[in-house]
Amino acid sequence: MTLDWSIDHGRRLVFATLEQSTSEEELYRFLGEVIGEGAMAYGKIFDASTATRWITPSRIGPIAATARLYGRMGLGPVGPLAIVVAGERAAARAREFALLADASRAVRIFAGRDAAEAWLGTIDADGGPPEGV
Repeated sequence: MTLDWSIDHGRRLVFATLEQSTSEEELYRFLGEVIGEGAMAYGKIFDASTATRWITPSRIGPIAATARLYGRMGLGPVGPLAIVVAGERAAARAREFALLADASRAVRIFAGRDAAEAWLGTIDADGGPPEGV
């Protein structure tokens, strides 16, 4: 499997790393586990910096729609997403996904995982600053 992920319930973070390429089925399996583990509201880091091939642009829309459907069904908020990429081509694909993402979900693109994690630490699940900040 080229898509590895872990869920840190204590930190309310999901870490996913895409190595080389992945299938649409793997992405749906990932989303299913995140939903099943009750982690949709958590911040997510999707590190695609070592990806050699992404899902085709025509298939990004349905994947983004799955996350939007979760929120529309009243199952809870969809947490912020930090996408880590290397290179302009990958950044362009990440921007395509971000454009299709739910407008109420904060999505940003980063060149490094540390910056992505730092950004997630500055916002809550609703996309605003954490309580008390």
